[in-house]
Amino acid sequence: MEMDPFAQADGQTIMPCDASNTEIEDIDGRHSWTLETGTCNWATVQQRLPAALQPGDELSMEVFWFSQTSFLGGVAHVGLALDDDVVFTTDVPIPSEGDLLNAVVPIEAAYPAGTNICFHIGNHGSNTWNLLDIRKRAAPVCEGQPQ
Repeated sequence: MEMDPFAQADGQTIMPCDASNTEIEDIDGRHSWTLETGTCNWATVQQRLPAALQPGDELSMEVFWFSQTSFLGGVAHVGLALDDDVVFTTDVPIPSEGDLLNAVVPIEAAYPAGTNICFHIGNHGSNTWNLLDIRKRAAPVCEGQPQ
């Protein structure tokens, strides 16, 4: 992956976030990757998938944010990509109240272990975002099926 899969050619001015805008926090015993967008508006972070994903698998993602109050009439973007394939996006209106996003992302193609998984925030104004978790959901156990 050579380019940010969320990069837009729409003329939006991108002010990339860096390590000074992020921290790992402990929130009630859970680690949170926290992004403060006071001096930036664009973050895409990545790591490698620890295990392969197959069509029919699902990822779950938990992201929360505090009240989005800056830049009236704006929209923030939350996204998830596997390599260059954007598999999930949603928009958060600004202003809006704080909220928790529990997204279930169906996987439609095979991705080997080591594939880049990319989490993205595109934001307007000074706001705080917290990524709590992205994980492969366990397959449901069917009634009567041996475990």
